[in-house]
Amino acid sequence: IFPNPCKDFLHIELADFSTNHSISIIDVYGNEVFNSFFANSQLQLNMAGFSSGIYFLRISSNTNVINCKIIKR
Repeated sequence: IFPNPCKDFLHIELADFSTNHSISIIDVYGNEVFNSFFANSQLQLNMAGFSSGIYFLRISSNTNVINCKIIKR
């Protein structure tokens, strides 16, 4: 996941792309502000419309869940 902090685009690269993944972005208040599914090993999220601040990124598959903090400038 790069760059972090991000300004316009957030790039996500996964080593395991054999299954579909869901991606959620949650703000600091616990509100889900983005949710989508993808089946590729690479994804580029347009963060330009998001307000500056801290968000939590959750990537889920059938076998794994990845949580991380991202900063939007």
